[in-house]
Amino acid sequence: MSSLVRIVVGNNYAAFAQYGSVVTFSEIEHELERLEPQHILVAGQGLSDEQRAKLTALGASKPGPLVLGAEPLAPRELTHKALSANTLCSSPVRIPGTTTYRSTLQCASAVDRLADHSTGQHVNGMLLIEATRQAGTASIEAHFLQQDPRKWGFAWGRCDTRFLRFAFPVPTEIRVHMPEIPDFAQLSQIPMTVPIVAEQAGSPVCEVLMEVTLIEAGLLAKLETRKAKQTVAAVVSQAEATQVLAQPA
Repeated sequence: MSSLVRIVVGNNYAAFAQYGSVVTFSEIEHELERLEPQHILVAGQGLSDEQRAKLTALGASKPGPLVLGAEPLAPRELTHKALSANTLCSSPVRIPGTTTYRSTLQCASAVDRLADHSTGQHVNGMLLIEATRQAGTASIEAHFLQQDPRKWGFAWGRCDTRFLRFAFPVPTEIRVHMPEIPDFAQLSQIPMTVPIVAEQAGSPVCEVLMEVTLIEAGLLAKLETRKAKQTVAAVVSQAEATQVLAQPA
């Protein structure tokens, strides 16, 4: 591999930085302004928003090194996340001539409930499951819902995931294949199966098959309210039965 290429990862992936062309952001930060145009920086995983922004700005400078992989996060209205800090994918872009959308894994430096299993070398499976789920949600929004005047909710039914190899903190492409729904405008509940593949360096690391039903928001709210009331009543009934059984004879 060319000595001019550096894969830049977050400091929490320091164990992965033992390999020749991989560096943590802290290790290369002091050199960034001195890099020449022939250098190539590949933005890996574990970078903070600020670090990713520094690489993006550096790549936009002329003359400056080529920066690959530092893509903006998908907006919250596509991923359905309350906080941008919890977003794990870039905005989906439709591949011309297809119904397939491409986004990328954007795993930041924060260690939360999904990331705290990190070995310092590979990206754990729960992060990939959540990232592909977000990419699927964002792609469905972009393909079907952004131009539809109706408001929709998502009812997830199933997520089958097959892990094929270790995923490392390098650029990761996520491709989401949209199904054809010919009668979309006439339907209020739309079940769909969405195949998703995550790849690193052209090789798949995991395959996901998601089943989700789109339900018009008003109908979904009624269904959820009814189920919530039924669940509360069932829990109360169960607790009352436990109290009766616990009473001395």
